[in-house]
Amino acid sequence: MMLLISLSLAASLTAEAPRVPATIATKEGLDFVIATGPIDAGFSERLRAALDSNAAATSLEVESLGGLSEEAYAAANLLNDRGIGIRVRGRCASACALMWASAEQRILFEGARIGFHAGRPSRDPPAILRGAVQRHSSRLAAVAMAKAGFDDEMIERAANTPHESMLWLEVAEAKAAGAVFELAPRTTEPTP
Repeated sequence: MMLLISLSLAASLTAEAPRVPATIATKEGLDFVIATGPIDAGFSERLRAALDSNAAATSLEVESLGGLSEEAYAAANLLNDRGIGIRVRGRCASACALMWASAEQRILFEGARIGFHAGRPSRDPPAILRGAVQRHSSRLAAVAMAKAGFDDEMIERAANTPHESMLWLEVAEAKAAGAVFELAPRTTEPTP
């Protein structure tokens, strides 16, 4: 029981809470939902509502520099449960990149960039849990990146990139590092 409580606490401490909520939009006739901005508290539930309102959606298009990893993993599970892909047209970093990596159907548009770095707690955990929280966060990120096909060298590079920095990967770099995804040609920006 203590382990479950500790892991739950660890997961809630592994990402910084964003200040402004993400915008999640859908439009009748489109086969995708768009999410822009930080992956904040309630993101996965708002995504669920948007997907429920657009039965034709086959993908989530996301542009985000990160947020709460717990919400990102929950959103990826939702997408996987529904057989919905995730696509990146611009930039997707930190928790967003973990959401992309955790999804079963991944799409990158030409010119897209994915950013990884070491995680950090959103608030200072008790000293006794600090190391466990960091190790737990690193394990979750490594599992997500491995699921996407990234090789051990890239996973280690991401884990060793300080939280204050970003390891940005262009499409060709992600592919060379073993990531498995569909490449889509660059098109004009959608406007739901």
